[in-house]
Amino acid sequence: MTTRRFLAALALAAAATALLPAPAPAQTPSPAGTRTTSSGPDTASSVSLLPRDASADDPHGGSWFLFTLDPGSSGRAVASLTNPTAEPVQVTLQLREVVFTEDGTPELGAAADGLGAWGAFEQQQVEVPPSTTVPVAFQLTVPSGTAPGDHIGAAVAVTRHELDGTEVVQRIATRVVVTVPGDAARSLEITRVELERAGGLFPGPVVARVTVRNTGSIRLAPRVTVADLDASGSRLLTRASEDTYVAEVPVSPFGGVVRLPVEVTDTSGVTRRVDESLFVVPWWLVGLAVVVAVVVARRRRDTGHGPDEQLRADVRRLERLVVDVQRRLDVALAAPVPTDGGPSHRDRVNSLELSLLRARRAGEWDVFAALALALHELTGDAHGVLAEAARFDTPYRDDLEQALAAPVAP
Repeated sequence: MTTRRFLAALALAAAATALLPAPAPAQTPSPAGTRTTSSGPDTASSVSLLPRDASADDPHGGSWFLFTLDPGSSGRAVASLTNPTAEPVQVTLQLREVVFTEDGTPELGAAADGLGAWGAFEQQQVEVPPSTTVPVAFQLTVPSGTAPGDHIGAAVAVTRHELDGTEVVQRIATRVVVTVPGDAARSLEITRVELERAGGLFPGPVVARVTVRNTGSIRLAPRVTVADLDASGSRLLTRASEDTYVAEVPVSPFGGVVRLPVEVTDTSGVTRRVDESLFVVPWWLVGLAVVVAVVVARRRRDTGHGPDEQLRADVRRLERLVVDVQRRLDVALAAPVPTDGGPSHRDRVNSLELSLLRARRAGEWDVFAALALALHELTGDAHGVLAEAARFDTPYRDDLEQALAAPVAP
């Protein structure tokens, strides 16, 4: 069977049993009168092949066959072979080797290669009655001298049926992973982090989905944490596979910047870390600001203030509220940035300059002074805003005068 036809079978396997990931199916030449294809679970003669005694904590939700065997030892597994159709189906069962291309795409190897030559199904031809599940078993023996690591193959169910005078061959594959203990390369990487805000008017938890890939040669037992909280997911991660781990991180009702350090650690000591962050808007506080602004506007109107004066006063009050909400973000952006992530130097300067403008317009000189010091510390050349801030009586006056008195760096 060619690579493209195996990938077509894997597309169906992923839909039916979360098996080997593969690209879209493709048609390849077949002997006259025969066509090899893939199909959905509702197509005539489609079957499923799944481990009977797997655990939901196993890789891919228990949809793979897993063994841990020393060289020279044997193992046996029982699978559930299901025919969901209204017709009896004749099934051929095989063990095959699986190899991976440089980009991680799985391909089916020859039956006599690798794990495909380690064993076979006890009954290779099975007729499954309509709407019935039957147990089928296979055995394999690890050859002496086999190198430590994860050895990957597939249990394959082959069916045939007629369609418009043409014989259609369908293949369903379920991954088989045999781990040979020993000293093998251990490595992993975080391939993707997705963050989703929950909640409505009040900030809810942030849902983090972390995808981890095993780039080594033997299974790992990763522990994934997000902001020091354990994420749920598979307890094992086999070679050349990836899985997603999910964690919920609570957020302050005042929102603001939420920093989410993600760390993945294997029991062998292999560790990877990335730092993520996002800004959560406290909509209830924004709504409160609007209500306060409306109340103040009505009160000023009732006391006879002119429209221009009233408008200017309302704008200043709204800007103060915006500064209060923004202050958390400003402080976070002014903090030292980790070397492995966070806002760039230019982004931080832009944010501080924008916040200085807001504070100046709102007359919040305490905030203005603090931001001026942060900008001077970041750029070393903010004497203009330092001098402006020093004209006001703020808790930072001594710091401002000290910064102004310091010699200018050449």
